[in-house]
Amino acid sequence: MAAKPDKASDKNEPPAKRGKVLWISVVVLVLLACGIGAGWYFTRPAAAEEAAEQAQSRKRSDTVFVKLDPFTVNLADEGGERLAQVAIVLELIDKDSEAVLAKSLPIVRNNLLLLLSSQHTSSLLSLEGKLALAREIATRSATALGWKQQEAESGSAPAPGKDTPPKDATAATAGAPKAAASKAASASRHAATPNPVVAVHFSQLLVQ
Repeated sequence: MAAKPDKASDKNEPPAKRGKVLWISVVVLVLLACGIGAGWYFTRPAAAEEAAEQAQSRKRSDTVFVKLDPFTVNLADEGGERLAQVAIVLELIDKDSEAVLAKSLPIVRNNLLLLLSSQHTSSLLSLEGKLALAREIATRSATALGWKQQEAESGSAPAPGKDTPPKDATAATAGAPKAAASKAASASRHAATPNPVVAVHFSQLLVQ
């Protein structure tokens, strides 16, 4: 009769061997987790917004502050009797943008003058109104410097007109995929270009 295996021998396995097996298991699990993480990182979709954020995250010491001459405008309130005195400091992304601003300063001041004169007293006296104004100043100033704001994607097709549709509907829509791809590529380029106006600071905002 064959001898039965001694179960006690399994329990008496040397601790060093059990520790080695446990250590190998831990290493395998760590390598597996690292592999999964690396695979996700290198295969994730490259978003244009991420590129824009990285470009926008330059060191704060690289930015340049440019103080504009104060503005005095009549507000858009009824009667046109309310005035606003606004002093603005533009924080630009670098010295190259400062040089472009110097050449485009008349256009920048014109854009901001039109913007400020369209404001109402109630808007300028509220925090939300001031913050919205600062964002719009940044956009209009950057536009004068040649920056193009990314157009918001509505995600919906235009409403059909009342005219009779073309006879060959397939031919009329054949270029749609190519046009959509071209529009997406253009939006990506715009999104990857950071706004040269990093921030807008009010050194004075007085409503009379």
